[in-house]
Amino acid sequence: MVSTRILGLLLLLAALVLPAPALAMEFKPGQGYTFEGLIDTLSRTDHRIALKSTSPTVKKSADVTVDDHTLITINKKPATFADLEVGDKIWVRFVDGVASKIAVTRDGVPAPADK
Repeated sequence: MVSTRILGLLLLLAALVLPAPALAMEFKPGQGYTFEGLIDTLSRTDHRIALKSTSPTVKKSADVTVDDHTLITINKKPATFADLEVGDKIWVRFVDGVASKIAVTRDGVPAPADK
């Protein structure tokens, strides 16, 4: 018979070793959200961005629209939608699917204002 201490230890080890399931997130109207990951696709015609999470414990994807009020930075320098690229590391704040702030980090690549 397995003692309760050993069983508890096994459960603790399993919780530490096994990956956590991805959390499903339902976006509620009027509520603000943030998302961190990569730009998966860009639609230049309707200014939409498909995002892909790099975290195993959060929602896997999100779609946002960029409008005239969206503040965009790349490596902390002002940028525009045209400067964004597929594969960029991105942090986005959005409400009702419209991005209010986008921060992109590019390693070793100058930001648009440095060109």
